[in-house]
Amino acid sequence: TLEVFRHLAVPVTVITNNVLAALEPARDVELILLGGHVRPDPTGRTVVGPFATELLRRTFATRAVLGVGGVSAEAGVTTPVAAEAEIATRMIEHTRGPVVVVADRSKLGAVTDFAVCPLERVDVLVTDAEPPRVEALALERAQIVVAPAEHRTARRPDEPDSAR
Repeated sequence: TLEVFRHLAVPVTVITNNVLAALEPARDVELILLGGHVRPDPTGRTVVGPFATELLRRTFATRAVLGVGGVSAEAGVTTPVAAEAEIATRMIEHTRGPVVVVADRSKLGAVTDFAVCPLERVDVLVTDAEPPRVEALALERAQIVVAPAEHRTARRPDEPDSAR
């Protein structure tokens, strides 16, 4: 999801539990970082816990963009960490517009430990590969748009091409 953050159209307000996003230099981005317990994680640090979920109960978003642990026909959208599942589920519940799930090829067809939402709640799947046949059929039944992730050097929309 940090790569998605780098490509946002600006100006925009972002509500996130991703500490690395808060550290990302961003012009014209108003960032609301959820409070709470910071999980030590080698792939990134996220904020979880009752303070974060309470803030989400008081917040409404026009869209949600979520990184997840698995996307499958069998279990829907899942994540390996219970506290992350709670945050993602609350954000989806408080989103008035599209729910966008970002998952690389290793997560397509995967089921991890904790449910986030059924496939029917997802509007767009951004991924770097074609989903396996079973998942592709389930995504089609759920009317989910599958959008290919761009394979290029990350650049912010307000950054000139020469900055790459």
